[in-house]
Amino acid sequence: MEGFDENVSFEDLELAVWSDMRLNPQSMVEGYWVGFTVKNNLPTDKIGLSHNYNREKKLFVKNSIGIKEFDYWKLGSSRHREENRIESEYQLTIPKNEVSIIFNFFRNRPVGGFNSKDNYHRMMIGSWEAVHTKDFLRPMGQIAFIAPSLLFGIYYFVVFLI
Repeated sequence: MEGFDENVSFEDLELAVWSDMRLNPQSMVEGYWVGFTVKNNLPTDKIGLSHNYNREKKLFVKNSIGIKEFDYWKLGSSRHREENRIESEYQLTIPKNEVSIIFNFFRNRPVGGFNSKDNYHRMMIGSWEAVHTKDFLRPMGQIAFIAPSLLFGIYYFVVFLI
């Protein structure tokens, strides 16, 4: 849903008329909301919601526990880790075998050049342990790629000098 920023209330989101598609590409910069339902079929009620590259996030989750509003998060100005969140990855409490409604805010200002307009709202949902492990392994993967690249660069530079 377009036309609402991170300050919209849960009630407004619940009463709004939703579209199946984003109508305006500018909404990637101005922000848009995605609403969806999740049924927890996992053996735990601690669910992880991981997002593709996002600069700003806000979530609402509604289930039998109540309505949980997660604080607005912005890359670079909010803390990397807080309770129930690692950057743009969130720990949700969804009771087992229950359906929950999730409203998820996306905004990328400035727009990143490596993502397409259909790629910003890509998410992964699973156990919190799986999401936490993914966040832990991400820097190791980057190091595993960068270290050999630098070593080959130094090697070829030395060969060039000889």
